[in-house]
Amino acid sequence: SMYGDITCNWTNYDDVINIDLNIPVGTKATLYLPEKYLDKVRSLNPVKDKNEIRISLVSGKHRIVI
Repeated sequence: SMYGDITCNWTNYDDVINIDLNIPVGTKATLYLPEKYLDKVRSLNPVKDKNEIRISLVSGKHRIVI
């Protein structure tokens, strides 16, 4: 983006998914995940929408483990 690099990397090992995100200063992002992960990310205030959940993220580095 014009504000800097947006990166997203993930791994799936032994049924544990690690998602690493970097969102540049002055921007925000939305992460979409299948509804089946709702209980694992409840602390991130997800919004349920049909068969998926949305998680709003502010600028910075984020690691989400599901």
